[in-house]
Amino acid sequence: MWIRCSVINQMWWLSCCLLCKSTNICPWFVPWTTYALCGTGCWLTHVVGHCKRSGAWYRFHTLGHHVRSYPPARFLQSKYVSYESRRRKMQCNPYIDMNTLMYAPWVPVAAGIHAACGVQDAGTLIVSLATGSIFLLQQDYIHTHIHLLGSWLERYEWFQQLRHMHLKHHQSDMNHNFGVNDFLLDAVAGTLLL
Repeated sequence: MWIRCSVINQMWWLSCCLLCKSTNICPWFVPWTTYALCGTGCWLTHVVGHCKRSGAWYRFHTLGHHVRSYPPARFLQSKYVSYESRRRKMQCNPYIDMNTLMYAPWVPVAAGIHAACGVQDAGTLIVSLATGSIFLLQQDYIHTHIHLLGSWLERYEWFQQLRHMHLKHHQSDMNHNFGVNDFLLDAVAGTLLL
């Protein structure tokens, strides 16, 4: 089932490539390469969030999100509350917490890599920034609903599979299934756990 989720993700971004090709907004490959760059960057950042040497990122992500906020025994909750909100004992905007600081830079990095490779037109910059932002919002939305008991997405088999894979990530040593909606990099890196 994880392969189907990965294929669906890849096909979605490739369909965006077809849209770019048909409209000539930018080179056809920009949505997919942006997805690949942001996805790889976020995956690596997530891996680093499980390394004690990453300091504040480890304390926020592993100790905060995994151990305190959403341990396996409380993996599903009726309301998603970010670790930042729990820590400050007040509602915080999830888009300006440590997750944003750690994952968001991959959006301009992907745009910069396109520019460094000679794809420097305005359409490419706009599509790359938009694609990266949509990817991060999509990933955050799915991750929130994975932890949300009674989510409207629970009726879909693909979502149940993503939730199962993410639960495996929160269990045991937390060194598996670093992807959220695509586990291709986990399969390649040997960190996939079914």
